[in-house]
Amino acid sequence: MIDDALLIVNFLKIKNYSKCLYIIVQPLICSYKRLYCLVLCLFLISCGSPKSAEAVFDNYLDRLSNSLDVDREDELTASALMRYPLNRELVQTTAPTKINLLDFLKLSSCDLQRHIGQRNSSLGLFLEPSQRLIYEYKFIDLGDICLQTLAVDSELYNLLEEALIVKREQLAIVRWNAVFASDEFSVLFSLSTEPLNVEEVMLEPNELYAALDDIYQYANASVMSTADEFALEQAFSVVVSSKRLGQIRHSLQLSRLFLAEADKLLTSRLSTRPLCFNERPNQKFDIVQTVFLKYYINEIQPYIAKLHQQSEPILKRIERLRNQLNSDQRMSLAFDDFWSGVFVSEDSEWQLFNAAIKQHTINWQQLLTQCGRLPS
Repeated sequence: MIDDALLIVNFLKIKNYSKCLYIIVQPLICSYKRLYCLVLCLFLISCGSPKSAEAVFDNYLDRLSNSLDVDREDELTASALMRYPLNRELVQTTAPTKINLLDFLKLSSCDLQRHIGQRNSSLGLFLEPSQRLIYEYKFIDLGDICLQTLAVDSELYNLLEEALIVKREQLAIVRWNAVFASDEFSVLFSLSTEPLNVEEVMLEPNELYAALDDIYQYANASVMSTADEFALEQAFSVVVSSKRLGQIRHSLQLSRLFLAEADKLLTSRLSTRPLCFNERPNQKFDIVQTVFLKYYINEIQPYIAKLHQQSEPILKRIERLRNQLNSDQRMSLAFDDFWSGVFVSEDSEWQLFNAAIKQHTINWQQLLTQCGRLPS
């Protein structure tokens, strides 16, 4: 048992995955006890787990603090992120189009009658916003076809023509509700997530890019085919399965807070004695430069670069959708307030993140200039 315990202790000291695997396999070959094998298998799982962004940033701050001889703050305080507006704050009402029973029965020669009947069924009364949009497109399409079968001077023709005018006028509201007042977009912005880890941030969310492009294309179309309906529903299913914007917002905040804390360390050192005298590198500079190259350039910078690289396309796609669907300013006051705090205003999450990167770069440049080693 003492030998087993020593093996476990030695195992814990091993951080390299390949070495970890070797230590795992060796005792298994030697037929150690089942409990021991189970413990080692659990350690194998932990060896392969990706690093959290917080752990990478925290390590960077520790290294920077030690190399600069400046104490870091004990704890970072993050303010609460703005929540996505509630459905009742976003949804816009439309006037119902009513056709009495006798007029409805007169439409028996039109496919529109069956379409209206499905809408008034038990399932049709509770359509999702995206399904409601598809219903309205089909109503207009079938209504135009039905008009061609009716006498122009008939009462039913005039009734249906008026209904189609109302449907077209309200289509902008239905489009808005289908996108920004939908459960799918509420989930996309959900904050019940963690920041992207160092592996996740390297994976481009190409499916989400394509889904947002499809929603942009089909949500403002003049007509919609059956294939288009399927593509639109598929796009919304991708959106509802992703919480990427919530993850991105947490990651932007985390990066900004840690970079700001690192800037305090750098500016504190800049306000005291120079790192080097007469711009001549010394032993202290060698230590600081190692932190800069090994931990900032090799770990922090790739993370924030990839975070920026995948955030911007998503945020700009959302901005494009907002501009496309916001035909009435009253339609999106709640969303505009939210979106301004996330992306648009100077003190938005996105703009503060970019400002933090810029400021951190400037501080490093000022410090390294003291030793005549300004990076290109």
